[in-house]
Amino acid sequence: MGLIKRLSFIIVYLQFSFYLIGQSEDSKWIFNAWNEDLIGDTTTFWGPSVLDFSTLPPRQYRQTEIVLDFGKTNAVYCDTLGEIFLYSNGMSIYGPNHRNVFDGAEINYGDNWENLTWPDNPTNKSRSIGFRRVQNAMILPVPEADNRWLHLSHNNENRDFTLQWPDTDFFELKICEIDTDAFGAARVIEKDVTINDRILKNGCLTATKHANGRDWWFLQFNKDTVYTYIVDPTGVRLSHHQVLPFHVYDSGGQSKFNQQGTAFAFYGSSGYLDTDRIQLFYADFDRCTGSLSNSKLIDNPIVYQSIFNNGLEFSPNGRFIYINDVENIYQIDLFEDNPFINPTSIMIWDSTYCDDGYPDPFERRFGISLLGQDNKIYVSGQHQCFYLDVIHEPNKKGLDSRPEQRAIRLPTYHFGTLPTPVAYRLGPLDGSSCDTLGLDNNPISRFWYEQDELDHLEIQFRDVTYFRPENWKWTFGDGGDSSEENPYYEYSTNGIYEVCLTVSNENSSDTSCHELQIGPVSNQDPSRTYDISLFPNPVEDFTRLVFYDYLPEYCIFNLYDAKGERVYSIQVYQQFTLDLSHLMDGVYFYELSDGDSVLKSGKLVKI
Repeated sequence: MGLIKRLSFIIVYLQFSFYLIGQSEDSKWIFNAWNEDLIGDTTTFWGPSVLDFSTLPPRQYRQTEIVLDFGKTNAVYCDTLGEIFLYSNGMSIYGPNHRNVFDGAEINYGDNWENLTWPDNPTNKSRSIGFRRVQNAMILPVPEADNRWLHLSHNNENRDFTLQWPDTDFFELKICEIDTDAFGAARVIEKDVTINDRILKNGCLTATKHANGRDWWFLQFNKDTVYTYIVDPTGVRLSHHQVLPFHVYDSGGQSKFNQQGTAFAFYGSSGYLDTDRIQLFYADFDRCTGSLSNSKLIDNPIVYQSIFNNGLEFSPNGRFIYINDVENIYQIDLFEDNPFINPTSIMIWDSTYCDDGYPDPFERRFGISLLGQDNKIYVSGQHQCFYLDVIHEPNKKGLDSRPEQRAIRLPTYHFGTLPTPVAYRLGPLDGSSCDTLGLDNNPISRFWYEQDELDHLEIQFRDVTYFRPENWKWTFGDGGDSSEENPYYEYSTNGIYEVCLTVSNENSSDTSCHELQIGPVSNQDPSRTYDISLFPNPVEDFTRLVFYDYLPEYCIFNLYDAKGERVYSIQVYQQFTLDLSHLMDGVYFYELSDGDSVLKSGKLVKI
């Protein structure tokens, strides 16, 4: 489990025939506001959920073995198979067996640590519930090391936030080193080593790749000083520091590099009561030197409803920045002359509440955001609830970005948390002065697709290749082809088609293929079982239906009661949310049929 090779291990995902070489480190996102020790209990709102990008669209499911709770600090690292290997809430480090790694039960221990624990019923020991800061921990693999990782975090001591620019009251940047023993079990071998005791901007940890394609850069802030750190085969060290023309404040928001590693931004609030403000920082970033340039700081760029959980994310192509408070999501177009003046509003909170059945449900507002492997942006909730909002096409301008509220309903609560972002799929800056290690960007082909709801034969194919593809060659299995990056294609008839994408640059090419069935066909195998997800089940009010290897023509979802009487019928599409709130609790039976073909049937429990 502990021997992780990042460049030579080939994984075949049968679902989409994706050929991946490592780069699965962020395949699974964990959500767990409060585990409550309900191992195996699938009826409660509390407990662990996972959003799994091993297949696209991502799957969501409970994983009851996970017992670590997350306040807001959330660091997750997966192995080359995409399985969860290390994760942390800033107070404890857990491993693949979903228990704390050796000597990882208590990290960052201090005066505030015991205030963020509660009894663990099976063991009668204190269990951490996690620091309440966004991006307050980060896990990085040590370059050229098969079994060494660094856990970087800030302490979470009580501070006097009424002081303005304190000279003695700072956060500490701490490091734990993790390796695996002879049996592959993870363990902490060096613990809580302070490497900088003068950090004023807490949280917001994130990392991007050095231009050599091997090492890591990350930044830390204190007033007008930026500390630039590098992680190389020797470990972590301070590369240099630089002075900004302004002061930055403590932040309750997010910090990101763009996917190209050429820009850096943070967006959040001051923690000082006498200088309360929102700050948006943006600068160019040099992957060779680790230096910022052309930096800009915008104070209170728009009117906000809250100073907490301010979200920020770049579009995959780096053109747009998305920022949000709890009630609004805005798009900033960096191609405009004055991009930070009057950002475009693309989504306003729909005033809905969490449908949990409680007398006083939580308001379902916007929290922080994160770009997924499918190139969609996911927005968590401000309060504890089930939902994720999604920006489906963030590379497009304005409402063409297709923002959707409550797009995904996780099976359990989460509490304003998403994993810490790290640029795992960024290679060397080919041809730069720092491209000195002989590494190449060898593109890895990966794609998925969405069916038009009005014309079942029209499909948009979406490239999510990484390692700098420059050319695209699609073949659609019916003689048609395309050289576009994300083509629309219309088939003439139902059928079974092998779709392939070949991506290339000056270094190499790679091809991935997937067999796609559109609608019922005369030569289909009557014994074939289709990969169709209906989750959650048992269901309270809403469940989501996703077709992974079949694109329906006119698919009907029929639901029958125990007497065999049909109580619900509706046409469904490739991805569809079923509202069953009008039904009585009980056991039902469903059937999915497209024409004369029964695609799937089974039991559905309404609770």
